[in-house]
Amino acid sequence: MIKKWKLVKSRHLFNGNRIAVRKDTLKIHNGRITDYEILECPDFVGIIAVTKGRKILFVQQYRPALNEITLEIPAGAIDKGETAKIAALRELEEETGYKAGKIKKIACYHSLIGRSASRTTVFLATNLRIAKEKAKEDENEFLEVVEIDLKKAFELVRKGKISSAPSVAGIFGVQSLGLIEIQYFCERIRG
Repeated sequence: MIKKWKLVKSRHLFNGNRIAVRKDTLKIHNGRITDYEILECPDFVGIIAVTKGRKILFVQQYRPALNEITLEIPAGAIDKGETAKIAALRELEEETGYKAGKIKKIACYHSLIGRSASRTTVFLATNLRIAKEKAKEDENEFLEVVEIDLKKAFELVRKGKISSAPSVAGIFGVQSLGLIEIQYFCERIRG
């Protein structure tokens, strides 16, 4: 039977603006003592925003950790005191300039389960309308909004061109719930 490990001591190794790293000393059920580094970061949201034309809104942006320009769904950290739903509505407006008339949670997962307790919640946003006033933007974000149909999004995931976890989970989450037609897969199987 698997048992929880006992925390012996914990100390922070690094505290940054968005993340922290701590080292926990743990006692395993067999009596052995081990150290484990844990990444502390906020929970996140991702938004599959579907337009009236049944296209998904993506954003292109530069990601320093990859040194690449990525294509991903609107996403961001949940601010202190915010619910995941409120954060999703805020991030959608900040990153795309759209407001959602309807929003539904479609997935929630641990982003890096082996090293962090951080969770990502993905929402489906529909009945989109352009916001009347421009939302407050993050001064370090430079984004370009791109509309892509689901068929093309699946192809880009397959080719590794869309690779962020919230984007991949969101695309397949929407598909698995049957919320968007998946003619693409039928065509691929026949072809």
